[in-house]
Amino acid sequence: MDDETSLVTALLSVSLSSPTPSSPSSLSSLSSSMSRLNSGEGVPSSSGIGLGGIILTNEQFEILLNRGLIGSPRVKVPTPPPPPPVAPVAASVQIPPFISNAASSSATSESLLDLFPNVPRATILEIVQFMFHPLNLNKLDLSAHKKVHDAQSSIVLENDNITVKPRLGTAKDYPTLQSLLEPLFVYFNILGQYAASSGSALATREVISAFAYYCAQITTFSRTYHWHAVLAYHQRFFLRRSKEMSHGDFSGWMVSNAALQAICLTPHARGTAVAAAPKGRSSTSGTLGSSSLFSTKTPVAQQTCFNFNPGTCKTLPCPAGRLHKYQSCGADDHGKTDCTRSG
Repeated sequence: MDDETSLVTALLSVSLSSPTPSSPSSLSSLSSSMSRLNSGEGVPSSSGIGLGGIILTNEQFEILLNRGLIGSPRVKVPTPPPPPPVAPVAASVQIPPFISNAASSSATSESLLDLFPNVPRATILEIVQFMFHPLNLNKLDLSAHKKVHDAQSSIVLENDNITVKPRLGTAKDYPTLQSLLEPLFVYFNILGQYAASSGSALATREVISAFAYYCAQITTFSRTYHWHAVLAYHQRFFLRRSKEMSHGDFSGWMVSNAALQAICLTPHARGTAVAAAPKGRSSTSGTLGSSSLFSTKTPVAQQTCFNFNPGTCKTLPCPAGRLHKYQSCGADDHGKTDCTRSG
């Protein structure tokens, strides 16, 4: 403990044992001592200074004076003003929190059957169990005036018994891009509502992202490749994603499959229309429009290119996706003009 601290401690001890500052003897003693000091009468001597009955040395008196315990009262240092408030971040930078409509909060208790009353229970069950076939998307076409799954069926022979079952969709049920995207939207909407019912925001976001990416991908493919090839890609791609989704993985929808693209799409890139249509046929049969691909019963890949026989289509593979084969002799290395077998 240093001298200054010892002095202050001793002074406080004496003052506590002496009369209180409010007593007349204490006040008069301190008042007379301070008056003599201020008037110069009580100049400190070498032996010490008497202050309120306490003899202080010159050094002790100077310490008390410097500390403000005697003499002029301490000057109260003003409290510095508080710092200015920090300006809030601009509202345009922050994303506001999601605000739920209290009136519609009861919608969370609705089941998928209530949310999609026009979709059969069995179809919804197939979707949430990831067993739904891609060619059955026409069952989700809510804009149709009739229910395709009830109106169209097929006769199946099983164990010598004839049973009637709802038929599987075919490529003819999807003649245009719109005919595929509309039911595909309902499919992902059911998946999204199913994911939201689990309370997982991450799962819901994955389903939404999968739908947005895949629809954009199919739309791009429809402008680059023939529609029948896009449908073939869609069917195989969809089946692979269903297997992944059964294990909780939705990321495959957001990555194009290069191997499937090379098999299904690359050989059927859109090009120029076939030069000329044979006589007796409408001009639409020789074009590459999607409507002509679904107007015949025979698949395009099994149809004969009528421009190969007269020699006007010599590109391999055929730009229209048809067979280069002479009908009379069945050869695939020459057309009518180069045939030596037929008369």
